[in-house]
Amino acid sequence: MGSAPTTGPLHVAAIDANGKKRALLVDDDGALKVATSVPTTVRSGQVKIVTTGTAVQLPAYQLRNGVAIKAHVANAQPDATNMLSAMVGPSGVTMQYDGAGNGYPLSPGEGASFACADASDVWLVGTAGDIFSFEGN
Repeated sequence: MGSAPTTGPLHVAAIDANGKKRALLVDDDGALKVATSVPTTVRSGQVKIVTTGTAVQLPAYQLRNGVAIKAHVANAQPDATNMLSAMVGPSGVTMQYDGAGNGYPLSPGEGASFACADASDVWLVGTAGDIFSFEGN
């Protein structure tokens, strides 16, 4: 199968099985790049733990590049005596920090990022008054 020579970048687009537009770009130097649209909005905010041990869900925001979360520097320190810590994770995340927990611990001032399609996939749990900031796009 032949084709005529082109000048400048060559763009190829298609619709995948889920109905989403996918695109490829062959640059002038022959490099193949995946072309995705740039997010139009940066989403950011804060959530506060109201009740110790009760997880809080991030708001529903569609994302392309995931979300970053940071624990406020004034949050409670992890409790080594009771093996409890502020955690980030999926629905059902607990403060359990004994090797069998289901969350990622966030000490005061620490952060983590997650590749997810919606911010509401992420839950936070900690001590009453703990604040977490988030941003994503």
